[in-house]
Amino acid sequence: MSIRLQKWKAASRLRCALGAAQHRSSGAAAFVASLVFHANCAIDLLCDDPGPGLPIAGIQDGRSGRVSSGKKHRCQLLWPGYCRARYDCAVTRPGKACIVGIVLNPFIVAAIPAFLLLMGIEAWVAKRRGLRVYRFGDTVADVGAGALHQLTNWSIALGGIFVYQLFFEWYPGVTWPGAWVWLVAFLGVDFCFYWQHRACHQVGFMWAAHVVHHQSEEYNLAVALRQSSLQPAFKWVFYWPLALSGVPLTVFLSVAAVNRLYQFCLHTRLIGRLGPLEWILNTPSHHRVHHGQNREYIDKNHGGMFIVWDRLFGTFESERAEVVYGVTEPVKSWNPVWANVDVWAALFRRATATRRLVDKVKLFVKHPSWRPDDVQEAAKAWPAPKYDPSAPSLLRRYVAGQFGLALTVTLVILVLPVEGALGTKIFLSVAVVLSLASLGALLDGRGWAAHVEPFRAPLLTIGAWMVMGEQLPVWALTLMGLWALSSVAWWGRISRMGEARQI
Repeated sequence: MSIRLQKWKAASRLRCALGAAQHRSSGAAAFVASLVFHANCAIDLLCDDPGPGLPIAGIQDGRSGRVSSGKKHRCQLLWPGYCRARYDCAVTRPGKACIVGIVLNPFIVAAIPAFLLLMGIEAWVAKRRGLRVYRFGDTVADVGAGALHQLTNWSIALGGIFVYQLFFEWYPGVTWPGAWVWLVAFLGVDFCFYWQHRACHQVGFMWAAHVVHHQSEEYNLAVALRQSSLQPAFKWVFYWPLALSGVPLTVFLSVAAVNRLYQFCLHTRLIGRLGPLEWILNTPSHHRVHHGQNREYIDKNHGGMFIVWDRLFGTFESERAEVVYGVTEPVKSWNPVWANVDVWAALFRRATATRRLVDKVKLFVKHPSWRPDDVQEAAKAWPAPKYDPSAPSLLRRYVAGQFGLALTVTLVILVLPVEGALGTKIFLSVAVVLSLASLGALLDGRGWAAHVEPFRAPLLTIGAWMVMGEQLPVWALTLMGLWALSSVAWWGRISRMGEARQI
């Protein structure tokens, strides 16, 4: 009897929805995801046999891997190369849910400065070549959107991962021998990504979520971090067939991480054409086309690692004319929170304006460029000038400092275990979202941000202390305190110098 069939039968006797470790890749931030991976797994087999699914690092208490109902048991799962998770689950009945603490290993933490280092190298090389590929406000919006993506992804993607594992365990499917499962996953992940990505450019509501990645009017490694906070809610549907094809969740997530990391490297203007590789692989040149708003470049080159899908299905276009980056309806804001809702607001505005119910629905399911007959919009000059509001140098330094602390707190949220700290993670997530919105609005020159900023960090710090109490570690409270003090001190200096009047 196959291991998968044993698991499937054992699941009918004793099941435990275990949180082990969720790793969802999203551009360059793939290795800092701290999500919850739910595996509908048979406990008595999980700790006895790693099988093709979840690998076992060892049983911490030295007891048997078999667990009887009502008995507390501790064992350890090792997610190769990503993170180590520990759980302590009291199995009382089938379907008992367990929440797991996530512990990131040094490899994940090391990935964060690596991405920043690569961005710094790109900026240095570009300067040496006389190119300006980074703008301060644009980079804040890009990285801020990536942080928001991580904060929402750990909860939104939960359902998709859970259903994937259900499909894998409940459907007998195919058992791939040896390395074949990796080859199938390697090709299958990119094939599914192509259709998911193409659908995001063809369906109105999917474009409203995906557009965040395309809003930047620059093209650099920071753009790879600019990911939607809402797209994970539906993108999993495109990958579920891999579960039915016999690809274990751990294999899928590992290959998806490599796929997304490869795509991170595509977001640069500094690498030209790559000769014969252009026929098979997706390259920086091909992906520059994808990010162009030129008429001939729109809805082209959707592949992840391979460009062959675009060549096969008629969506390929080579780089010829100079690429104009961004979207035809620019967001005109450095606020990463608004970037996630801008197109949604436009969709609902048009749906409200049109009279026919069928047209209201069509706005969400037809191509993003489609408009009802009774909703006509004036033609706009193309290309539109780049959005680049001026900001005083002191204000930029203030935003840079506060933004760096917001990103640090984001990492704290990702590192905090889910078990016993869910409320803390949610509260701090709200704090970071408010901070990213306020800092982006400051660079936009929005008046409301100037009034919110002096109270933002102090109130959030006091609130965190009152609500969370001793649940927060001392170093985290110290970090938030410094955040609050620097917010007040720097903002006071800006106000005294009169620069706040320019906001």
